[in-house]
Amino acid sequence: MRILIDTSVLVDIDRGVQKTAEKLKEAVTKHTLYISIISVEEILTGANLCEKPAIKKARELLNQFEWITIDARVAEHGANIRSHLIRNRKKAEYPDILIAACYLAHGCDLLVTHNLRDFANIPGIQAIAITSDKW
Repeated sequence: MRILIDTSVLVDIDRGVQKTAEKLKEAVTKHTLYISIISVEEILTGANLCEKPAIKKARELLNQFEWITIDARVAEHGANIRSHLIRNRKKAEYPDILIAACYLAHGCDLLVTHNLRDFANIPGIQAIAITSDKW
């Protein structure tokens, strides 16, 4: 299974939430885990606001996953998502639109997050909470 990990889950790991770390250690033995380049940017922004050891720690965390970059396919999916939301008068934060576009463009099977609500208005996304036993 191809699983995209949302930034909210990475924040948990960065903060030392043991339950989340254990869940991901188990998942990596069964599945391929990805993160969006958007999550990379969000985590590194937070690390840059802290002291130097935080940047090194953040990079070590991020390098444990395969990164999905923004390319033409992602941009096209992002445009489709955004226009769908506008037409239907729904909202989603732009970083979440791009994370969802990465998911769709790369054929991911599941998005793991703490913020199901953030992806609820985006069609085609199978999102579950990190705490779920369904993955």
